Amino acid sequence: MKKLFALVSASFLAVTVFAQASKEEIMADIHNMGYVYSPYPDVDHPVSAYPKGYVPFHIEHLGRHGSRNLDEKDQYTNSLKLLQRGDSLGVLTPLGKQLMGEIQDLISFAEGRYGMLVPRGEREHRHIIDRMYRNYPEVFSTKHGRTCWVDASSTKVFRTMMSMSYGLDELKTLNPKIRTTRATDERTDNALYRLDGFRKVQGEVKEIKSDYPELDPSRLMGEVFTDFSFIPERKQRGFVRDIWRFAFAAWMNSDDYNQDFFKYLRPEEVYPIWVRFNKFMFLCHGPSTKYGKIVTADLVPLLKSMMEAEAACFNGRGPDAGLHYAHDIHVMPLAALMGIKGCCEPEKDPDHVHEVWCDYIVSPMATNIQLIFFRSKKTKDNGDVLVKVLMNEKESSFDGLETDNWPYYKWSDVKAHFEKRMNGEL
Repeated sequence: MKKLFALVSASFLAVTVFAQASKEEIMADIHNMGYVYSPYPDVDHPVSAYPKGYVPFHIEHLGRHGSRNLDEKDQYTNSLKLLQRGDSLGVLTPLGKQLMGEIQDLISFAEGRYGMLVPRGEREHRHIIDRMYRNYPEVFSTKHGRTCWVDASSTKVFRTMMSMSYGLDELKTLNPKIRTTRATDERTDNALYRLDGFRKVQGEVKEIKSDYPELDPSRLMGEVFTDFSFIPERKQRGFVRDIWRFAFAAWMNSDDYNQDFFKYLRPEEVYPIWVRFNKFMFLCHGPSTKYGKIVTADLVPLLKSMMEAEAACFNGRGPDAGLHYAHDIHVMPLAALMGIKGCCEPEKDPDHVHEVWCDYIVSPMATNIQLIFFRSKKTKDNGDVLVKVLMNEKESSFDGLETDNWPYYKWSDVKAHFEKRMNGEL
């Protein structure tokens, strides 16, 4: 089973190199359609050589918590109740009985840990920090008496707190001399957990993911029940959705849980579910034409603080790295606000969102944005600072911003680009 998940991870990675994906590419592998439940593509990406005469000196990072269990018990038990009802009526097939037992096992596995980080989530954040440390060692160096300070913050949600802790634990393991500070309080929550824009728009779009009329559940229902006429059609589609959730919940737990729920599903059944969830996330947290400027405004204060952190570090008054831990609903709008290609393209027609924006690419578990800053070895003028942006550790581009030295941009150009986007000019 673990070999299966390793192969699936490789397949997932093959799709994530695209800013967007065609229906055929998405449908080619059912594991692509994970919504924001997809595990992190935990791999090494190529790293470009430093610009000649420059050295990295500061990193700003915003990351989502790592892989976790589903949030609530109801997400596990609704479909189980349907199976138990079918069993009491004598209409459950042998496959249905098998599925019922596997769901009960999954519930037992998650009991008391709903929404909590799982071992894979810990590993994701340790590996992200390990690669950051390895790829930009000058930022974290304590050689020759140099002091390195890494400051971290998280929302007050336990899984983000644990993600921060695992990341800092890994950093201290790599170099115990690094000074680390961390904060999880009202201030950090107010700075990171801003959802004013989302609350304004969610009422208008909440029905989008509530049903999937394009989905035909009859194939799965017919294999699980000898008679499923007692189940309303809407609940039948919800049943397929639940098995889809279980498949990704099990995948996230694949370090020490070996059930495979993908075997019950077909790509053509999962696709309409994913399309609707993807549309919902795009409208509520992405760069939609209608709501994008409303929801990205929530991240303006954080982006400004990240910009200020570079200047503080350059002048010797701030930390060498700022590590911030929050949620998918914060990383997605920040990526749109920054104008990262593949994350910021608007789409007027909600029915075509999936052609320009894919949630499992923009926001798998542990999704992260990193700004890596470089200073000239020859001058102390911060006008010479260069920067590159990483989206899920992959060197990326700013939409509409040119550079003759990709993936490196002049920081002065990027700052002007950010200001325009924050002011709604782009």
